[in-house]
Amino acid sequence: MKIEQKKQIKADLHERFLKSKIVILTDYKGLNVAAFSSLRRKLNDENIEFKVVKNSLLIRASEETDVAVLKDQFKRYDGDSGIYERFSTKIIIKYKRG
Repeated sequence: MKIEQKKQIKADLHERFLKSKIVILTDYKGLNVAAFSSLRRKLNDENIEFKVVKNSLLIRASEETDVAVLKDQFKRYDGDSGIYERFSTKIIIKYKRG
């Protein structure tokens, strides 16, 4: 990814973090491609945004926002984290149950 793309993603995330009332981190490891695609489709059907973002970008984007308190949590995940915006716990719980 080019530096300009990273800067744009960081700026977009920073703006979202400033406006967000809640941010949910997920660890999607252990899901195969089919299961992950199915989850994303279900979330999309409910107008729920799910993004996979490099942890280093999350850390930088969270600076000077309330989300910065999660900085250590970002580091718990290897490589990337999933973040939800406009989420529905019903969908997540349904998916978890199968």
